[in-house]
Amino acid sequence: MPDETVEVTDVNAERTHANVAHRQEQITKAMRDILDLEQRIDELKAEHIKPLQNDIKTIKQSTIKGDLGLKLKAFNWQYKGFKMEQDAKRFDDEAERDTLLDSLRECHEATVRGQMVDFVDVLQQVQAAE
Repeated sequence: MPDETVEVTDVNAERTHANVAHRQEQITKAMRDILDLEQRIDELKAEHIKPLQNDIKTIKQSTIKGDLGLKLKAFNWQYKGFKMEQDAKRFDDEAERDTLLDSLRECHEATVRGQMVDFVDVLQQVQAAE
């Protein structure tokens, strides 16, 4: 019997290699695209966001700390509640808004009375003294 050698081409191996190369190209392109977008975001932040953040810092340093002599920690703590209240007022769903506002009031009343200085009382005393 003659010795016959049959050459078999592995079509799947060729497809797999082509697929791997294509996937690697896609991954590299995605990484470059993401990096480009992140760099654009950083540029926009530097141009638009940083100046606004500096404006906030200036207001806090000059008005809150400087002119009023308030501690920034105390102001920032109160500001968080104020901001949440303002955000809630913009809710489209009135029931959700009212529930959140009621919760904020309840939490504020539970923690302020008897445990912390009531800023409203302090402000009223300052206004009365003037």
